[in-house]
Amino acid sequence: MLILPLSLCRWVMPDPVLRLARLCLLMLPCGALLSQARQATFPARPDLVIDAVEEDLSDVRFVAAFPDGTIAVSQPVDGRVLLYSPDGHRKAAVGRPGAGPGEFRTLANLHGFIGDTLWLYDVDLRRFTLVRSDGRMVRSMRVPAEWRTRGGELLRSSIPTPLSLRPDGSFFGRITMLAALPFPREWGRNPSHNVDVFAWVSRTGAVDRPIAIRPGDAPVCGSAPIRRQECPSSWATVGGPDLRLASLEVENDGEAPFFVRVTVIAPSGDTLFVRRLAYPPLRVSADTIAQLRKLRRVNSGAEPRNYKRPVSRLLVGRDGSIWVGFRERPAGVPWIVLNPDGTTRMEFTAPPNVDLMAASAAEVWGTLTDEDGLESVVRYRAPR
Repeated sequence: MLILPLSLCRWVMPDPVLRLARLCLLMLPCGALLSQARQATFPARPDLVIDAVEEDLSDVRFVAAFPDGTIAVSQPVDGRVLLYSPDGHRKAAVGRPGAGPGEFRTLANLHGFIGDTLWLYDVDLRRFTLVRSDGRMVRSMRVPAEWRTRGGELLRSSIPTPLSLRPDGSFFGRITMLAALPFPREWGRNPSHNVDVFAWVSRTGAVDRPIAIRPGDAPVCGSAPIRRQECPSSWATVGGPDLRLASLEVENDGEAPFFVRVTVIAPSGDTLFVRRLAYPPLRVSADTIAQLRKLRRVNSGAEPRNYKRPVSRLLVGRDGSIWVGFRERPAGVPWIVLNPDGTTRMEFTAPPNVDLMAASAAEVWGTLTDEDGLESVVRYRAPR
């Protein structure tokens, strides 16, 4: 799949133009091989551990760090977010199960910052909640159930997934538009496949013209749940001081050489940079391929892919850096970090039981899973 900023293409492009756009991207200089990047050393031990047993932590969906060093740890099973001081002592617990003020029904891993204020999003309630580092809830904002273009035309699509939030309640989000439904007249003709639309949405539900699109025509490569586990996938995440949109797509379909493409787009829709990064493929076993072929009746006869999803995590650091975590190897999880301008900063390998969830130039945060499957929250000094 390919995310295309609208600064490079029209909303719906004729096939020749689309082919030309893809060709232009493929002709961009290749990113350095991982082995050629500056080798950094991942710290042997975290400088802070919030112990899963001592703190009775359940499933951790996200870890976020306030500018003052306060650490937010999501606990969606309990319907709350725990706040810890920079030295690891619990400061506050925000929320509880429910639908009333200060309560969460389905706390998603969607979150971000407006200055020094953390925003959280409840999918079922369609509600933002803004929280200070001392645990005080500043305000909450519901988002409308109906979405319209600036011209007032009803937008028939899925409910947008918010990726960033502005103080006035408008947000940048992803909307899945179905090819079977009529597209807004001002957006052009219907595409042949479902697409993900990235656009700013006002507090009243008015959707601006998209600044980026992602075709939804990825080949099927197995039946659920194997499809989710083994198919190469796309990510999109927003972060950094300029709220940049970073996307990652697998470029190859079983043919060497193997590359993933990182595209970073400004909130205005301008492309900041495109990088291609080489990766070593991990093959799917012959037994798995045979099992998938037996299930051809449920995946329209598509031939299953013979390699696994190469990337496990994509992060935008607080400084605008891009952190790409490749699939786990016996030695751990290889990472490559790009500077805000797209140049390579470093490469390192994190331990296999450490899942990084947030990063800055000085520190990284994530979870450390023990042999019993319990997740402790850890903080490391950034690799050097």
